[in-house]
Amino acid sequence: MSIFAVTYTYGAPEDQLATLRAEHRDYLAHLPELLVSGPASSSREALLVFRADTREQVESLVAADPFVSAGFVAQHVVRDWKPILGPLSGHFDS
Repeated sequence: MSIFAVTYTYGAPEDQLATLRAEHRDYLAHLPELLVSGPASSSREALLVFRADTREQVESLVAADPFVSAGFVAQHVVRDWKPILGPLSGHFDS
């Protein structure tokens, strides 16, 4: 399995995001592939880290996110990620 870092850039205003935030978080909370996620301090972006077999699997998971399917995410980028340093790096062995 590989590790993938996904960035979201939100295109919807905060009041629209708020209408689906609970559904978005519930969806993510039930994904066994999701290791960690959260918004950037600007709240216009978010970072999600997945463990999955393929990039296509991650793209499929992202596409099913209520924020994405509602068009609230203007752009998302999926990158292979290889954490090698830091106290948590050993927890991400792929």
